[in-house]
Amino acid sequence: MKYLDLRQLNATDKRHNILSWHYLRQTKRKAELFWFGITFKRTLNLLKCAVNFLFGKTKINSLPLFVKIELSARCNLACTVCLHSHTNDNLQQNFSVRMPMPTYKRLVDEMQNRIFGLSLYYMGEAFLNPDIIEAIRYACQYHLSTHISSNFSFPMPEALVRDIVKSGLTHLTVCIDGLTNNTYQKTRVNGDVELVIKNLRRIMSEKTKQKSRYPQIEIQFIQFAHNTNELYDVLRLFSELKADQV
Repeated sequence: MKYLDLRQLNATDKRHNILSWHYLRQTKRKAELFWFGITFKRTLNLLKCAVNFLFGKTKINSLPLFVKIELSARCNLACTVCLHSHTNDNLQQNFSVRMPMPTYKRLVDEMQNRIFGLSLYYMGEAFLNPDIIEAIRYACQYHLSTHISSNFSFPMPEALVRDIVKSGLTHLTVCIDGLTNNTYQKTRVNGDVELVIKNLRRIMSEKTKQKSRYPQIEIQFIQFAHNTNELYDVLRLFSELKADQV
């Protein structure tokens, strides 16, 4: 992966080049999600979605192109911008409930011939759910693209590392908002960025070992006032890790 040396750009060029580079890579990734499992019925559903949108129809005859399903909202962190934040404890949310696998499979069965892919995350840490690998594999048998965003800040057994690469997961986003725990934990409360990077290296190594193109690895860096000074070092790390997208 190549990255821009932001120090060589003026303020205007920075905004233009970064946004252009970002959207170009995003467009490439999203296009790949469509081509991953294209069929006649999915293409027909895509055309129906386009017609419904262009003509502003209030009654639609199509399904969404991508669907988000969260099997469990359980999470190990308390990020400051999330419902899991300690400041939201008074909401008394029940994050321990899990979607039964028969329910998940029924939903996928009903949609699989018209949708292109699934996002298997929302508020929770998807890989804490013991059913997540089975869920990915079930979607994969229908040639659906799958996307998970993870904090990766948890002990990861070797079997899970192998299964993530082998499962058929097409896109994995890992969030790294700083290179030191002093910075990282200001947002990712209870997290350990050293563990995150260690787990990420293991996934990269396993991809090489299995000679697998997937999952495509995207590293996410959300910029705040407290982590801007680490941006260049983070970009160098991302380049070293050879992530597919930042």
